[in-house]
Amino acid sequence: MESRIKGGVMKKLVVLAIVLIVVGCKKGEPGPAAESKEPGTGSAPGLAPMPTLPLSQALTDKSVKEVSYNPKEALQGLKGVSVTLWGFVAPEARKAGLDSDTLKGELEEKLRASGIPVRSFEEVDQDPEYAYLFVKMDIRKQGNPPVFLGAINISAFQFVYLGRNPSLVVKSETWATHKPPFLWEEEAVVESARKLMFDELDIFINEYLAVNPAVITK
Repeated sequence: MESRIKGGVMKKLVVLAIVLIVVGCKKGEPGPAAESKEPGTGSAPGLAPMPTLPLSQALTDKSVKEVSYNPKEALQGLKGVSVTLWGFVAPEARKAGLDSDTLKGELEEKLRASGIPVRSFEEVDQDPEYAYLFVKMDIRKQGNPPVFLGAINISAFQFVYLGRNPSLVVKSETWATHKPPFLWEEEAVVESARKLMFDELDIFINEYLAVNPAVITK
């Protein structure tokens, strides 16, 4: 009986995580210095609010074809990226080691070491040959005994032309990872979240370098 009850609770928690993450994807575009706030709590330093920019399509002069959700061809020709962390991280997880400023610095360092130049958000705003790399973190504490429901996904946004109006340029998502939410025990949340984040960054790095040369600076 006890195992059935626990199983039912875990299923409800996973469903709640999915709902929270889907809802989270429907709020405003990340900015360079914005902060997100969880209702009834303080702000989460260094994390920006949620974006609402749709996945665009690849357009050619002769046809319009649908793009898969992580087409590396959409990264071809880029000169580098900016990095922004956004979303919500439970205060307990932040205190335990998921500090956004530290993580942002580590992500940028790994990109540079891999041969991908990193620029500021403001610099990318002025140069369409760079992309915005957004790292969404959604990690929430639930239940008793407590567990953490978490999801981390990475997406690249670029300036793109609309097929119906080529003179109109918009900022849109052109590449993304989409992993399902995870359930982590309290003592494992920092190590598990970091591993997931850097595993997804590796996916981006491999896709980027498959279509662009590495640029190593000393």
